[in-house]
Amino acid sequence: LNNSPIIRTQLRDSTLPCPPILTVTSPPCTDCKSFNNLPKPIYNLLSWTKPVAPCDSEVVRYNIYYAQYEEETPQKIGETIDTFFNHTNAGSLAGCYYVTAVDFSSNESEPSNKVCIDNCVSFELPNVFTPNGDEYNAVMKPFCYVADFINQVDFRVFNRYGVEVFRGKTEKNIGWNGKTTGGNELAEGMYYYQVEVDWKRVRKADSKQTYNGWVMIIR
Repeated sequence: LNNSPIIRTQLRDSTLPCPPILTVTSPPCTDCKSFNNLPKPIYNLLSWTKPVAPCDSEVVRYNIYYAQYEEETPQKIGETIDTFFNHTNAGSLAGCYYVTAVDFSSNESEPSNKVCIDNCVSFELPNVFTPNGDEYNAVMKPFCYVADFINQVDFRVFNRYGVEVFRGKTEKNIGWNGKTTGGNELAEGMYYYQVEVDWKRVRKADSKQTYNGWVMIIR
């Protein structure tokens, strides 16, 4: 007598699991300096509820969807059997998420609630600096900012007659040493600046912000 192998089977069904309820927790950034001192990498913590009766509770995994901008359709970025997921995105927290549940028959639930997170924006420039060679306060730079939240900076400086004396574009590091674009030292006095910052934001319309002001060079 030779028995056949034992095969496990399961009836396929068409009942969709109930969508999870999603919560997203991000690092607080009320204080820019404290935020910059957080352990790296920073991430968004996604957590959600597991579907229960009367919904189909035989869930085998969850799919995670993400979109960089609120206006875009989220795309699948991962799956897990847990009810939490850590998402790191090159230091940026901005984006929108939803989660779905999948059962044994590969039925995928409707999307959970959509949760959008934005990066904090902190950018304030001083009104005086002293590029006199003593290495103290020698560069004009923001008091505090999160470099990972910036795509690009366009920094322009004008003299009192409205003539542009310096212009620089940079991805991360922001700093002006009181010289012209050609590298010549500028005289003491008041200058005016215009800074256009391209931020990583959850809404494209909020990405570019312009900051105007004045600064005094003291040598």
